[in-house]
Amino acid sequence: MRLSMTGGRSCPGWSGGNGGFSIIEVLVASTILTVALMGFLSVAVSATNLDGRNKDQAKAIALVNDKYEELKAADFSTIAASSEANIDIDHTSGAIVAGKFTRAVTVAQVDPAIPATVAQSVTVAITWTGHTVSQTSIFMKP
Repeated sequence: MRLSMTGGRSCPGWSGGNGGFSIIEVLVASTILTVALMGFLSVAVSATNLDGRNKDQAKAIALVNDKYEELKAADFSTIAASSEANIDIDHTSGAIVAGKFTRAVTVAQVDPAIPATVAQSVTVAITWTGHTVSQTSIFMKP
């Protein structure tokens, strides 16, 4: 019994057929597969890098928020410029731990017409390896 496909060619693998692939066909298929896999790997590496950057940015925002909560709870007269190096935040406990971030607080006068004893502009900036996240808010004496 002989099975044939369109054009009268024998089906590979059956007796009497010219089955198998030529070396050129194998090389072309391998090249196409390699190119497709390289594209997929490139996307996977980019996604991994982006995920790490997003985690760092989320931690930086959490460090900014942590400092603002601390400043809101403090007496207005004690708000002052400060800097903390090599810190991080533990997302599980919310505690400040050793890490790669630097947190700087700057305090400035809001406007020359408004005394600093009444209102202050407070900026909290988090920096790490070429990146910065900052937020400025105005604190007013109650």
